[in-house]
Amino acid sequence: MNEWSLAEGCIDNFIQSFKEKKNKGTLTDFSTEEKCNFYLRLLTQLYEGLKMWIETNNKFNYEKNLHTFEAIFLLKMPMSLGEDISALYESSFEVYCSSNKKLFPVNEEASFDEENLDNGFCIACNQDTGCCRCKHVLTLYSSITKVLYKLRLYEHILFPAIINVAHNQLSKFIEKHCKGQYFELWLERVLEWTEQGLLNWLQFCTCSDSESLNEYFTIEDWKPKMIFFVHKVFAELRISELFEIIVEYPDSLPAINDLKNCIYITQTRQYLTESLKKAFENRLLHPAVNTDDILTQYVSTIRTLRELDPAGVILENVCAPLREYLRNREDTIKCIITCITDEESGPDLVEELISSDVGGEYNSDHESDGEDWVPDPIDAKTDLSSRKQRTADIINILVNVYGSQDMFVSQYRILLADRILTNFNYSVSNERRYLELLKRRFGENHLHFCDIMLKDIQDSQRINRLIKDDASKQCAIEQQIDFNAFILSSTFWPTFSDESVDPPEEVKSLMTNYTESFKQLKGMRTLDWINNLGSVELEVELQDGVKNFNVTPAQATLLLTFQKKDEWTLSELSRETSVNKTSLRNRISFWVGQGVIVEKPNDVYVTASCFQSQNQKDTTLYDSEEENVAFSQNQKEEELHVYWSYVVGMLTNIGSLPLERIHSMLKMFATHGESSSHCSLEEVKAFLCSKINDGELTYVGGMYKLPKGA
Repeated sequence: MNEWSLAEGCIDNFIQSFKEKKNKGTLTDFSTEEKCNFYLRLLTQLYEGLKMWIETNNKFNYEKNLHTFEAIFLLKMPMSLGEDISALYESSFEVYCSSNKKLFPVNEEASFDEENLDNGFCIACNQDTGCCRCKHVLTLYSSITKVLYKLRLYEHILFPAIINVAHNQLSKFIEKHCKGQYFELWLERVLEWTEQGLLNWLQFCTCSDSESLNEYFTIEDWKPKMIFFVHKVFAELRISELFEIIVEYPDSLPAINDLKNCIYITQTRQYLTESLKKAFENRLLHPAVNTDDILTQYVSTIRTLRELDPAGVILENVCAPLREYLRNREDTIKCIITCITDEESGPDLVEELISSDVGGEYNSDHESDGEDWVPDPIDAKTDLSSRKQRTADIINILVNVYGSQDMFVSQYRILLADRILTNFNYSVSNERRYLELLKRRFGENHLHFCDIMLKDIQDSQRINRLIKDDASKQCAIEQQIDFNAFILSSTFWPTFSDESVDPPEEVKSLMTNYTESFKQLKGMRTLDWINNLGSVELEVELQDGVKNFNVTPAQATLLLTFQKKDEWTLSELSRETSVNKTSLRNRISFWVGQGVIVEKPNDVYVTASCFQSQNQKDTTLYDSEEENVAFSQNQKEEELHVYWSYVVGMLTNIGSLPLERIHSMLKMFATHGESSSHCSLEEVKAFLCSKINDGELTYVGGMYKLPKGA
């Protein structure tokens, strides 16, 4: 009982002295050396008070007494003591670094001279550099550690403190030196800093009593744990920055290789997957981001994640929501085609298209045969479609966003036609190059119509030259209008938009002469002119100068109307040009923006005497979506109406069918031609709903059927 009371009394005195200093706040004002002296004195007093009781010749009693003291001390110990001991050893790390700079090789350039020495003053020990006390302070730390060993407080007091400091210092070092540094390999440098510097500090903190150290603690025991912690903290940092790392690919390959090593050791694949999916959701998959930017990030993601995980499992899991989001964007397919067939747009995929095989297989390491074969990760899906998705090349992945190669080819044909008719240039060598590359991948049969379209342009150039040469021989007077034409085989081109444009008489005359010349060349074959397509180069002269514009036939015809008189109301223009007011307003807004026409109240438009300040600086050919699209926006709807006859035939013969069956039969029988595009299930459903609203179809119990009497 007396021995127990003795232990309690010594511990109470220790705690009371600690709390007095703590409550007075004097500890916070102490220098590192003063703090060390305070704790050393306090712990030494505690040990001296218990020395006679603890140090007994009987080993059994010695161990029993130590355990008794340890139990009482931990029971009575203030919560803040552990935190203060951690802070004390935090300071010991700074002092140790200041005294052993060579042990921290990563810090050679930004060494502790800059951080701990400020104008001849050592921040570590708060002394002038000429009177630096760091080495003496380190001996005080050694003495404190020795007393903690004697009191058997290393397991619950010392070790938690120094391990907490080691973790904090590692985290700070990685945050300070590695954050945002994607273009250099940093992992090996951090490991070198840890092994040469941090582990030596740990050894210093625990080597005061060699016998106790050998029994309870060795650096070799803690080294694997610290190395693992380095990889864990480094992986967490790089995973938090993975979105930016993907943006910087391929310059960020060093950061990717570091992360690859980390996730292999720490098994943080699932954490990486969830973190990157969340980053995509917050920063990429929302309406404010352009589809081109999403595709650029998608392509960089594919390349980055295949560096991290050649098996493609992380890629498949991360990009599933991204593919679903792209599938629901209206302009995705157009942007994909543009990315693949335009070097100046989006990610550079030309090399992918050139170098990829027809099969589109990605040759990953895990697909190798023989001794090099590596099994799929445990989180990999086992179905065949999943494996194909993981091993597909970038072009295949993008094409299969919609799950249909036919849709890609069909949309490419529309985009190709739009490019040709927008640029109105006989030179199609660049388009020919891309077409040949696409034919290698998709086959010539799928792109036969596109081949004919380019041949039409090349033939048009030859015919146009012959007709103009013949006209120049027959007419000595040079024509004021340089008239050229594309001659298109309508069967092989997408559906053109039907927009009313009535050309001026001079242009009509040129069209007639051109048609007659064509008949002579082609054995009485004739031309059917599409007046709303093409481009017109206009020279507009006002009082303050002349400007050139390249515009659509509709815009040119409208401006020429102002030659008849300078002022028109919108209603008068609508009657004069036979164009509805909405379309007319869109056309005239271009000229208002270019400062050629002035808009006045009550829908009155007047020719400007001088060029007005422009709201639109670009004298572009097309000023609105309506003018820019050469083909009907309702082409898909028109094709579906063609399929209506197939639907009627099916329901007449079978009676009733579910949506999925109708969709699959349309794909089989109605979309086999090259001019046909693939209609998705949702598009077929929407079309059938419109037929229900029109009373041409009924829907009962999940089945579609024709109404009675139909």
